[in-house]
Amino acid sequence: MPAKTTYLLLFLALPFWVTAGGIRDSIFELPVVEVRDLRQQRVAGMKHIGIDSLVISEKQHLSLAQILSEHTPVFVKEYGRGALATASFRGTSPSHTGLNWNGVPVSDPMSGMADLSLIPAFIIDDVNLQFGSASVSDQSGGLGGSIRLRNQADWNNRLSISYTQGLGSFRTFEEYLGLAAGNDRFQYRIRLYHKQSENDYTFLNRSRVYSDGDNFVHPLDTLKNAGYKQFGFLQEVYYRPDDRNIVSFHWWSQWNDRGLPHVASYEGPASALLSNQEDADHRFVGSWSRYIDNGRLHARSAYSNKKLDYVVQNRMGADHYIPLIVSESKQHQLLQHLSYQQDLWLDILMDHSLDLSYNRVSNYESVLGTGYDKDRLVYAYVLGLQKSFWDRFDMNLVFRQEWTNHERDPIVPFLGFNIFPLQSRDLVLHANAARNFRRASLNELFWQPGGNPDLLPEEGILLEAGMNYSTGIRSFNIQCDISFYHTDVNDWIIWIPAYQGFWKPMNIKRVRSQGIELSLRLDGHFAGFDLFMMGGYAYTPSKNLGDPVVWGDESYGKQLVYIPLHSGNMLFNVKRNNWSFSWYYNAYSERFTTTANSITNRDRLYPYYMNDISISKQINTGRLQIIAEIKVNNLFDEAYHTVLYRPMPGRHYLLIVTVNGKR
Repeated sequence: MPAKTTYLLLFLALPFWVTAGGIRDSIFELPVVEVRDLRQQRVAGMKHIGIDSLVISEKQHLSLAQILSEHTPVFVKEYGRGALATASFRGTSPSHTGLNWNGVPVSDPMSGMADLSLIPAFIIDDVNLQFGSASVSDQSGGLGGSIRLRNQADWNNRLSISYTQGLGSFRTFEEYLGLAAGNDRFQYRIRLYHKQSENDYTFLNRSRVYSDGDNFVHPLDTLKNAGYKQFGFLQEVYYRPDDRNIVSFHWWSQWNDRGLPHVASYEGPASALLSNQEDADHRFVGSWSRYIDNGRLHARSAYSNKKLDYVVQNRMGADHYIPLIVSESKQHQLLQHLSYQQDLWLDILMDHSLDLSYNRVSNYESVLGTGYDKDRLVYAYVLGLQKSFWDRFDMNLVFRQEWTNHERDPIVPFLGFNIFPLQSRDLVLHANAARNFRRASLNELFWQPGGNPDLLPEEGILLEAGMNYSTGIRSFNIQCDISFYHTDVNDWIIWIPAYQGFWKPMNIKRVRSQGIELSLRLDGHFAGFDLFMMGGYAYTPSKNLGDPVVWGDESYGKQLVYIPLHSGNMLFNVKRNNWSFSWYYNAYSERFTTTANSITNRDRLYPYYMNDISISKQINTGRLQIIAEIKVNNLFDEAYHTVLYRPMPGRHYLLIVTVNGKR
């Protein structure tokens, strides 16, 4: 313990010591320098896609889960409207997806994954997705990829205000308020949001059947105990005393309260097994960047804590409940980061970074008196080198070394390159190879009941190759991309039902995920209309190649649970005279709920095809801008599930009115 405390104190002091030095330097008059983000250039061989900032600003009432589902090839698994939503890249599990906000991991240190339904697009300015091995620059263990969320200052803003209110089906109410003020040296912004819904939608219950005398039919049921409430705010402060230094501070707090409904197959009394979950999250990030000749020094300190209360109880009377489960979980996370990027001689870009992460989690279930209290210390060093040759070939080399509780993990290397066959650089051929390594999360190791302290770490080899082409035809811009990937992972961690009656994580000796990703984007003008279209398709075979003696011959070579083999999406938008119409389309093939891929109503989730539309009108009056939008979700009223026995809503509506003012 003394050694650990010493490491923490030294690393805590480091950013403030460096920052103090930077502030002393800033009193000297310095020449104007070109400010650029060197980290964004270190992308040779890495596949990454960004979501247009205009899309994010127009869809602030959506969650991050909805944004990803509509605009990316990432598969989002939802447990119901307003319920848990997780992301899966390239046939991997949610724990293989990293999520960072302003450089700080948002993924739950206990479970190792993030609930995307709890992250509103309203608090995001920029979204960037790193696919496959591209995530090694952010963290290890992102076998599928990672998601970067970022806030940024608008140095041209002087005073602006925005208010959005939404009313929707199932007694849904939402409101968002944003205020920003500042000048070219100082910016302050605050965003507040609140939403709630009874969420009591009806659904066709395919898990139950009865006879009406002539036929067997599925009943219409109403979802109960599924309401949710959310309140939160984000405060941002940015200060640049001169052209070389930028200091920022972010404070994001959020509270959630939601009921957890019975599964659709439940036939017991409505007053039994009532479940509820309450979350309180607080995150603080302070950072400082100093731009020097041909380089940048960056320091960041962050602290976050989370409290999660989960209760299951039986109602015995109007105000009398008998608790069955009363679980309280607490998490604390401390992070420190220091990095230095510089352009060296021979046009070599070098990047050094040091990271420290300390996590402490505790869980106590008071009815049975079980729980655990564990911590984990991780520190990492990352070296990145990038070199351009003859303006036609870019090479990128990254080495990541981590230590977990003072135990050295294997080195995670990455090698990638871009080739530009055309002088115009419109055509890019890219490829990469990497190794990745992930330790089991604290939840997988120690959760009661079901944790498995004997789990082995996951290790994988990742290969990728692809092509990107951009061109212009008359008034249209066209961009297309195709990628082939191969991921081979040993000791893959999966949760399965145990004979004791609860779920337990186990290692699969080997899993192979390989496939193809296609995307097309088009935007331009035609006959007075502004047109935008984007579409994507993913072929994702992800196979269990574990030991048949352990898993059985019927599971060997089968698709992993809940991973669709085929998926695709499309977005079409047309604008004219401040009117806008959008059509969103998502399609997913069948998914299996058992490792044997049994084709039964219980073990197979049928394919579904989702259509949403929205129509909006923008009115400009002086300094005010008013936008009214109506959105129809599940246009054709399709009955579907993304998780077994967790029904999704039929056709439903949302009306949104936004008022923007700027001086």
